[in-house]
Amino acid sequence: MRASIVTVAALLLAGCSSPLRDGGFDAWVEADPNAWSAPGSSTTHRLDDLRPEEPAEAVPADVERLVELALRRNPAIAAAERRVERLRTRRPQVESLEDPMLTVSPVGDMAQTAAGEVGLMAGLSQKFPFPGKLEARGDAADRAAAAALADLADRRLQVAAAVRRAWWSLAYARQAVGVVNEDVQLRERLRDSAAARYRAGAAERADVLRAGVEVDALRQDLLELRQQDQTAAASLNRLLDRPADASLPDPPAATLTDAAGTLDGLLAAAADHPRLASLKQGIAAARDRLRLAKLDRWPDLTVGVTFADVDDEGLAPAATGDDQLYLNLGINLPLWQDRRDAAEAEALAGLGEAAAMYTDEQNRLAFAVADALARVAQRRDAVALYDADMVPAAEEAVASSAAGYRSGQNDFIALIDNARRLTTLKLMRLRAVTQLQQDLADLREAVGEPDAPSERNDP
Repeated sequence: MRASIVTVAALLLAGCSSPLRDGGFDAWVEADPNAWSAPGSSTTHRLDDLRPEEPAEAVPADVERLVELALRRNPAIAAAERRVERLRTRRPQVESLEDPMLTVSPVGDMAQTAAGEVGLMAGLSQKFPFPGKLEARGDAADRAAAAALADLADRRLQVAAAVRRAWWSLAYARQAVGVVNEDVQLRERLRDSAAARYRAGAAERADVLRAGVEVDALRQDLLELRQQDQTAAASLNRLLDRPADASLPDPPAATLTDAAGTLDGLLAAAADHPRLASLKQGIAAARDRLRLAKLDRWPDLTVGVTFADVDDEGLAPAATGDDQLYLNLGINLPLWQDRRDAAEAEALAGLGEAAAMYTDEQNRLAFAVADALARVAQRRDAVALYDADMVPAAEEAVASSAAGYRSGQNDFIALIDNARRLTTLKLMRLRAVTQLQQDLADLREAVGEPDAPSERNDP
């Protein structure tokens, strides 16, 4: 009998080894263990080490295709996907019964009975929670997984919006370089004109020096734009899980885009935002925790069976060696209610917290939609004003000032001021166009639709 019990125990222990593998993560760490333990290590570990790398030429010059690429490659999205997978495994863990308890008493002074001396005792017991407890735990676990799935959708929205914003920041920086370079050539022509008039005695040397200062000021602007280019490119590469200095294609010129839909319609669409869906699951999970706290006031049942192996030799002359088998029943006594009161109060507070967070997020999204929609309208009107009046008027003013300066009717300061104003207006117009695209990205994120409808017009 003892040999049988030992054999069963050995088989049970042999079944405790895991059949799962680590998916290559150990090799990922062991390839450079110092980089994971040494503070300040310069080693960068990317998901590319665990998946095929996208070829460099796969980076498109279209923002929406770039968003698709980021949604496939972004590590934050990969982490959110793994979180969903992880939380979906929670229900079987929390809903299953605890392992049964096997007890064996093979040594020591065993009991003497009328049937003989007890040689070995073994017991097997199983705890059964009060009806509804396991279901409540499983429901709470399902809510957490559902909330994680909504968080994944929200993360995808955030990444898509971040890619669009970074792309249009890159577009502004690179296209602004072209605008400034054109104006550098204009200022150089003005400088040459001032130098020629100075040599002819028709202008002061201060005009030549002032023109040179204006050229240098524009070159300083070019340095700042190159820094903005590098920052925007590094931000975009981070979202694509690429090295910060990886090359990116030049963005095409932006088209003027209007948001399609009224404020009321967009607010109605935002009611299905993944962030609200996640918070709804949080409210449901809080209710499950409250239900579990109430159920915890009821006792659990433990059922067991005990076997006694009795020898046929003992102190009693009539020892028969008959083995013993009997059933055990037990419950825990929920006498200490303070912790249960506190657990129920905590669950109630958590429910109120979750409801308040939902209301706050509703208000935040409503503001975000209204604010982004107002910014889109303002940018669109500003671009129209630049195109219809301000930029043409500034160009005409520069041409008129240049003609007047050449004829001696205007001074050089007025010409430089008009040229500077033209450069500023061109950059403001370009900034408004790219910010319009960024505002639309904010609007899409706030509405919760990665492919929100829009109306496109000619640039």
